Amino acid sequence: MLKLEHHSILNLNFNKIQINSFSIKMNKILIVSLASLMLTSAAPSYDLKYYGHEMPENKYNLGIDYTKHFDTNSNFQARLDGTIYPKNVADATAELTYRNNDNSVSYKRTETPQYSNQQFSGTANLYNDGTHKLNFNGWAGNTKRFRRQFEYEKFGGNFEYQHRNGHSLSLGSNVIPKLDQQTIDVTGNANIWRSDDKLSSLNAYGSASHHVGSYQPDLRTDYKTGLTFEHRF
Repeated sequence: MLKLEHHSILNLNFNKIQINSFSIKMNKILIVSLASLMLTSAAPSYDLKYYGHEMPENKYNLGIDYTKHFDTNSNFQARLDGTIYPKNVADATAELTYRNNDNSVSYKRTETPQYSNQQFSGTANLYNDGTHKLNFNGWAGNTKRFRRQFEYEKFGGNFEYQHRNGHSLSLGSNVIPKLDQQTIDVTGNANIWRSDDKLSSLNAYGSASHHVGSYQPDLRTDYKTGLTFEHRF
């Protein structure tokens, strides 16, 4: 069966708190289209997705930052900055995914006027009883920044636990060899509320990231927590 889908997604984040970097930001981002072409059969499935984003002509951020690192002094600053984009500047992302039961492989590429990014990723299901699921995710890719003529590779993986009620927990690592940077991440998500039609949901999230390497040596551990409200229509 060949099926063409078109979705619009409204995703709002508020009360974003970083213990090491506290910030409040207001961003205007317009998502023009999210379309997916799905080819399904009895077992495997193939997804081809295209994301189109149109950047706003003016984007302003208003924030108050409080930063405290374990090995540096505290820093408090208030800022008002803006980024002006020329008209009709857009980026595009294409993603091709093959799925078989809970296992998958995918290729994703993003092109913007500032950078190009491509990534190969895969998911292997280790356990699934209908309520609890344990996956291993792995990825490898590279990023090119055109203005600086700079390119680097990155790879990593994580173990991810999921509950059918919307809770999740993951532990993994990401490595960028050219920058001598490694990040160890722990992330958790808890579903607080979900509408009967499952189109709206409220979630609480938290994460801790430990940075290792010579790149930005003052950034050792970051903590984040907050709430996310999502509505699909």
